[in-house]
Amino acid sequence: VARSAKLVRVTRAIRLLRLMRFMKLRKILFTAQSLVDSEWLLLVMVVGKNLCSILASNHVLACLWFAVGQGGGSEGWIYQHGLVDEHYTKQYIVCLHWSLAQFTPGASPIQPHTMSERVLAALVLAFGMVLATCFISSITSTMAALWTANRYNSTQHLLLKKFLHQNKVSRTLGSRITHYVDFVLELRHKKVHISKVQFLNLISGPLHIELQTELHAPTLCWHACFGQVTDMSKPLMREICTTAVGIQNYAKNDMFFYRGQEARHVFFLTLGTLV
Repeated sequence: VARSAKLVRVTRAIRLLRLMRFMKLRKILFTAQSLVDSEWLLLVMVVGKNLCSILASNHVLACLWFAVGQGGGSEGWIYQHGLVDEHYTKQYIVCLHWSLAQFTPGASPIQPHTMSERVLAALVLAFGMVLATCFISSITSTMAALWTANRYNSTQHLLLKKFLHQNKVSRTLGSRITHYVDFVLELRHKKVHISKVQFLNLISGPLHIELQTELHAPTLCWHACFGQVTDMSKPLMREICTTAVGIQNYAKNDMFFYRGQEARHVFFLTLGTLV
């Protein structure tokens, strides 16, 4: 009895360790997915994750199919197909082939012979139908999101060109506008603009202040005046970064101030050249 109780405790400990490893692996996958900033790479990760899940499920089902066939004795599929004396590698490949065939239209050379094998085959077919549907829907939804974003940009490009043509905008100005729009879109594709992140509207006021400070303080500190402000009063610097700083984009050959114009803003160049 004592030995049995010890064996039960050891079994529970092993199951707990497996569960902890699974949770850790899931956390690692979510962390890696959050670091990916490419839509197509994210699609590859989604497909790879689903394929790994299907292969893991097929491994378990293959082991169950072998166990049921071995338990059937002389009436089981292992004996009926002459695989009793074969190596475990061949037996496993045959079982894996059978389990994969339940998820695809491909036919399996192994057919159930006993009642337990037929019950397991029916359950696996139902499970495979549900899992395959989830797999296809996951890939479809991810690709649909990518196509929607690309279609939106194409539609906006067409509307912009149509607007410029209908309002008889000069070809030179129209070319500058379209090139600038392409530049901004490419820039926002490489670096996510804050307006596109809707979840930032959910953060609290203090977190918003800290975020704005970390975004703008390094640029402002290039100026000696703001560097002294940071050293003297960090709350004042946070207030400046939150309420007095904005981001503006300019195209090539744009004039954003003129000689003799009253100075109302301080500009910090973060990308490009000023001539």
